[in-house]
Amino acid sequence: MSEVIQVVRKGEYVSVTLSHGFTTVVPGQCVKVGDSYFAISDFTAGSVTLLVRAGSRLDIPRGSYVSLEGPIGKGFPGHDDPIATIAVAGTAAGVGVLLAEKRRYVGLKTHLIVITRGPTPVSSRVFDLSWGDSGGSIFHWCTTSQGSRPGPVLGTFLSRDEILEGSLFLAGPKDFVNTCRDEAKQLGVTDNNIRTNY
Repeated sequence: MSEVIQVVRKGEYVSVTLSHGFTTVVPGQCVKVGDSYFAISDFTAGSVTLLVRAGSRLDIPRGSYVSLEGPIGKGFPGHDDPIATIAVAGTAAGVGVLLAEKRRYVGLKTHLIVITRGPTPVSSRVFDLSWGDSGGSIFHWCTTSQGSRPGPVLGTFLSRDEILEGSLFLAGPKDFVNTCRDEAKQLGVTDNNIRTNY
């Protein structure tokens, strides 16, 4: 059994930290809690953090215990490409931040696009991303109105040349991932340079 170590409310999201016995996690992998799967937002020795919707089955008090299995899935292989664009949405925002931070620590150029719901970037900010405009990293934040469906995402923030210069990593709801994948292909990104976490 895994203990809920910390619960932090962040707007419409809840950041839940659980104890674990994992040895390593690849960005993009998930865990199974009961019958549900949750993307891993952060990983340290002894704890794993999941970003969930407020009111979900993991929105539970500190000190609770749950069954935890993982890590599950292939994650993002080849996440050490020299240049990459990461586009994530919803509770997969943590996946993108985890991947971008790992890349930042080793000096790899990264474009990070996070799509979240909320009236302003500040009020819907889930993570401290003040590092995003320094050290060769570029950070883009976008919010969408409640209930809206994703439209063109990549071209809104990056030029075609920027998108084509590296690999593309996508994570989030399937309609978001599929929309971004279709947009990327129209811009000329090949299948070999598009990666998803499932």
